[in-house]
Amino acid sequence: MKRKWILPALFFLVLFQWACTTDFSKDNPTLTKNALGMNTLIQISIYDEEIDEQILDEAFDYALELENRLSRYVPDSDIAKINGSAGVGYVQVQAETVDLIEKCMDYSEQTEGAFDITLGALTDLWGIAVGKNHIATQEEIDEALRHVGYENILINRDDNAIMLAKQGVILDLGAVGKGYISEKVREFLLEKGVERAIINFGGNIVLIGKNKNDKPFRVGIQEPFNDRGEYLAVVSSEKTALVSSGSYERNFRGDDGTLYHHIMNPFDGRPVQNGLSQVTIVCDDATRADILSTAVFVMGVERGLAYIEQLDDVQAVLVTDEKKVIVTDGLKDNLELLKK
Repeated sequence: MKRKWILPALFFLVLFQWACTTDFSKDNPTLTKNALGMNTLIQISIYDEEIDEQILDEAFDYALELENRLSRYVPDSDIAKINGSAGVGYVQVQAETVDLIEKCMDYSEQTEGAFDITLGALTDLWGIAVGKNHIATQEEIDEALRHVGYENILINRDDNAIMLAKQGVILDLGAVGKGYISEKVREFLLEKGVERAIINFGGNIVLIGKNKNDKPFRVGIQEPFNDRGEYLAVVSSEKTALVSSGSYERNFRGDDGTLYHHIMNPFDGRPVQNGLSQVTIVCDDATRADILSTAVFVMGVERGLAYIEQLDDVQAVLVTDEKKVIVTDGLKDNLELLKK
């Protein structure tokens, strides 16, 4: 069992960046490129001494290709086609799309529904993920919940075809897309011979190798509610993926001060309210980390920690609304607090 240590009286929101205040800021990349994609800022930095700049361009092109295949907002994407045929018939899609959806369904079963990619009706209802904030009524929520449930996903593996069992069910890969694409970009860069790099997809961090000093990369943790670049802590990691989910990312407050955010509870149809503010997962696969960060956030502290402790080679940082930080034992020696 993973032991946990708790830091009370801290508010610990994580926005991963790589220009931290320690030795990392001195370790300048050989090549860096920024672009907008997936409704966020993407940055890839390569630290190899000699590298062809064209590799960066190809990596961004590959990321865009994957986004165009998986985004429900791209009209001819695999996901848009599946959603458009809900309750009508099977849609043949790329084999890789089927692989990803099968993986998502596996985690839906493992987490007893805490992770679910059929939340499109709920995310559309509340509108928080796209900046169209709406406080839903119970009647609206009940109607949307009629179209939620991963059991509505039907797969014909022989034909690489997928169908949604009834009209109104909407696939939304927002809780896994950035992790999956960043992991695929990592694989692409490795195939091109890249040995040292950092991939940042809007705070989803994927690492390749070590820094130029042959030490683990140091990933800065943003000081909550402060200017970008004011760090609370640093994680030194040889794992390839560090992914966070939290109520601070996209949210708004109602007239009564209630915070509404973009992470939906598949069971009650509302933004998750369970005492957690943020979850960070550290493991060797960004797809898995992205899925688990959402699943654990939905589960809450007790159930989420119990689930993580059953998994091999996965560590977590949980932040409660009461400003406590819970860190699984495998990260204890790799987390450096910069401020008390």
